[in-house]
Amino acid sequence: VEREHLPLGEVVVLASTKEMGRRCVDALRQRLGFQHIQHTFVDFGEVPVCSKGDVKSWECKSEVGKLERLKKIAFVETLDRPRVTTIKSFKGWEARAIVVAIEPGDAEENLREVY
Repeated sequence: VEREHLPLGEVVVLASTKEMGRRCVDALRQRLGFQHIQHTFVDFGEVPVCSKGDVKSWECKSEVGKLERLKKIAFVETLDRPRVTTIKSFKGWEARAIVVAIEPGDAEENLREVY
């Protein structure tokens, strides 16, 4: 049986929450050594108005929302890097290899999204 090569861009990690997605991105970088990962999550350090420590302010949330929308628009199939996003954001897309990241205690509504 001949094995087929699976491009990294065909590997998608679907997280139940944004926080879980950020942890998946960190794990891919730190544990598996992937430096280039396409994802839809914003690090609060990327947003100048959030770096002052008030991540719950309206101004911070607004800027994070803008960046998340831009990242979602740029979330396209690539051949050279794995992709990470939430289950909800991936609805309607396809991939040959999907890893679903959920954790014990996830809210029931998050688990329904897996189906």
